[in-house]
Amino acid sequence: MKDKIVRIGIFLVCLLFIYQFAVKPLIKKDGDIKEASSDLGWAKNDIIKEKDKYDVIVYGEEPEGLAASLAAARSGAKTLLVASGSDLGGLPCSSLDFNFEILKGVNNEALGGKIFKEIASQLGTTISSQKYKSVMKSLVEEEKDLQVVYGGVLVSATIDNESLYGINLVVDKKETSYYAKRFIDASKNGDLLFKCNVPFTKGADDLNLKNIYRPVGINFEVANVKWTDVEELLGQNKIARLKDVLSQYQPIHPEFKLGKVGFFDEGDQKVIVQGIEAFDIDVSDHKAVEKAYVKAVEETKNFAGFLKDRLIPFQNSVYESTADKFIINDYRHFKGEHVLSINEALENTDFIDKIAVVSNSIVAYSQGDSKEKYVIGKPALFSIPLGCTIPKDIDNLYMVGDKISYSSLVSSGTTGYSTSMTVGESAGVAAVYSIVKNQRPREFLNKGSKVENMNELNKLLIKLGAYLPNFKIKNPNVDSWVYPSIRQLNTLGIISSGNNNDYKLDKEATQKEFAALLLNGVARLAPEKYSLELDERLRPYFTDKGLTLDKAAEILLAMNGQSSHTLEAYIKACTKGLINDAMALRLRDKKILTLNHVYELSAYNISLYTGKDFPQK
Repeated sequence: MKDKIVRIGIFLVCLLFIYQFAVKPLIKKDGDIKEASSDLGWAKNDIIKEKDKYDVIVYGEEPEGLAASLAAARSGAKTLLVASGSDLGGLPCSSLDFNFEILKGVNNEALGGKIFKEIASQLGTTISSQKYKSVMKSLVEEEKDLQVVYGGVLVSATIDNESLYGINLVVDKKETSYYAKRFIDASKNGDLLFKCNVPFTKGADDLNLKNIYRPVGINFEVANVKWTDVEELLGQNKIARLKDVLSQYQPIHPEFKLGKVGFFDEGDQKVIVQGIEAFDIDVSDHKAVEKAYVKAVEETKNFAGFLKDRLIPFQNSVYESTADKFIINDYRHFKGEHVLSINEALENTDFIDKIAVVSNSIVAYSQGDSKEKYVIGKPALFSIPLGCTIPKDIDNLYMVGDKISYSSLVSSGTTGYSTSMTVGESAGVAAVYSIVKNQRPREFLNKGSKVENMNELNKLLIKLGAYLPNFKIKNPNVDSWVYPSIRQLNTLGIISSGNNNDYKLDKEATQKEFAALLLNGVARLAPEKYSLELDERLRPYFTDKGLTLDKAAEILLAMNGQSSHTLEAYIKACTKGLINDAMALRLRDKKILTLNHVYELSAYNISLYTGKDFPQK
């Protein structure tokens, strides 16, 4: 009898254990999503399958497209990946760009999504085109809910009532229609978005810099190099010497410069070399790109010869080939429900609808012959909102990659596979989640339901491996009295605080700094107000002499076409309203103005001269 009671007791304990850890996690509460303990297939039982219709179609085989399609399929959605090529090599293989380094935050935390980390781990540190294609093919083939169409050429889009329902592709010379509940454009140039007439800007159009793009990169490979020798070259005790040697390289074409040089192991004693950049290339002009590519091949061969002559690990190297394509990270910027601005990034904004976090410097390049790179600022951490992936004027469509709704300045800080693939993964999950919620993407962000929807999606993304911390990090400059002026000038990308976010507000200013800021500001805020006459009036002040109060007033009067003796310039500028009462109080008794005064005077007078307000964000 006693043994029977013990056996019953053990049986009941086992039942309780099974219920607690196997059954209970699968029970769906009101408003919850059914999920297995592994989180794979979390939406499987909540999606109604429709004949001849996919749940999600991802157009484009770039890394962010692969992440999006894997995320959607693993969620339990019937997914189609459309590849334009005959394999999944995409731009990583055609541009020899295998930099899958995991982006780190201020505390050295990994910021990439789960799928990015998984792929980076499988690729390892030795990556070749063959290995990349093999890993991607294997990952795709493992997913029973993921199909792939190769060689798909987009012909048109099927749109009804501002919603995308289908795409028409030519595959094997035959036109076929494919339908889905949600679409994700992961093509490099936004081909599907373009077919849907989503508005976009090109390059630095939003700064009124027409046909101006960030430099493009060109990689190449050399053979007969031992990677262990390269690793030794990159060691802590030799890196300074390496930088000194590389600084001596002289490009053979004036539009080419040497940027940050990197070496990547392909295996079999082959090394990919990164670092050559081409400036002033109109990437929207195919002929201009082709012409630049011919010069790029010559430049890579020349640099390969330089490495062979100057660096011991490359002394027996043999130039192998130049990548088939440039690395282009700045072309079209499509407008979404939210356009991520420079100040939102610099102010470490934590959006309620965040789907990824980033911690990169925001950089820009000076115009003219020098093409010097400068750091606008270095956010500690900023988030990318879901609204950046949802395009304007069309529904049922998401977008991922460099082309999504960033300002041109911010896009410099969001490049790289770590960020683009994390956004891609989150967009894939968000697409499936919107199907489960029976809300179209733009509905999902409606004010009435946005907070609730994003709280649920945020929790789900974190369960699936996303790093999406809540944070509140103060920009170190926000308490300065001149910060409102700094924000205004930041929108034009004409001031720099470097990686330390130090605007050197107390540094004594030069006449050149003030005059150049005024000229650049007018040209970017209102190019129609910029003229050769204005340039000629301010050019005499391009000197490194200290900026006195009287000289600052003289410069402002010259800007407005009025001459004045230095001794009377200040009174005249105040009378003309070029220096207001609040500024006059701050400028009192100043012998040499500091940069904080220059920023305030510049922002105020740029707006006054052009008659335009600065962008609000």
